[in-house]
Amino acid sequence: MGSEPQPASAKPIPNRRFRPFAQLDGLDLRTRVIHFRNLYKATFRESLLSGSVLSGCTARRMVLDGAQMIGATIERTHMEDSSLRGVVARHMVVSRSRLTRCDFTGASLSFAHFVAQADLTQEIFDGATLTEAHLRNAPGASFVGAIARGTHFNDGVFTDANFTDAKLINADFTGADLTGADITGADLTGAKVTVAQILTTVGWQKAAFGSEAGSLFASVQRRSPNGLSREFGPRP
Repeated sequence: MGSEPQPASAKPIPNRRFRPFAQLDGLDLRTRVIHFRNLYKATFRESLLSGSVLSGCTARRMVLDGAQMIGATIERTHMEDSSLRGVVARHMVVSRSRLTRCDFTGASLSFAHFVAQADLTQEIFDGATLTEAHLRNAPGASFVGAIARGTHFNDGVFTDANFTDAKLINADFTGADLTGADITGADLTGAKVTVAQILTTVGWQKAAFGSEAGSLFASVQRRSPNGLSREFGPRP
């Protein structure tokens, strides 16, 4: 995908610089370990953080827009109301962390792993690329227009999530909770998802499931005047 841009200065950054309100935009922090720091409102716009580790930190309203975070690790960190718009974070690993209401709009997150108790409540992934990524526990998250081809949502919680117009081709939703999720306009062609799961969602009538699934739904609707819920709804 090309080499990373080189910053104007690559001088070592002392630990004391990692503090609330710190402005660390455009710096080379590759492979740096940042641990047990309060990063409230700290900014890392377009910084190089590939291979870096953020561990045990508190990061409210932090800004990482446009940062390079390829192969970075976020662990045991509480990140809240932070902006990571347009970050390039392929192969990033997020574990045992809470990322609440963080904004990954337009981010490149292919092959990223949000696993091992990573909480992504109300996260924003609108327009992000999540090809082959692993995600769990993202209730209320937004994936509007996201590209999630072959993405692993299996066994995760995505209640009330918004998948409007998302490309979910060949995505794996095995065992996932999709209750209340909006899939209006989403493309689930080839996705591993059951009819029972789909019936818990909103807007499934305007989603694409491929020709075979579409025929199945049409057939069931013809037999059940009240729609699919009568045929596949929960048993009393």
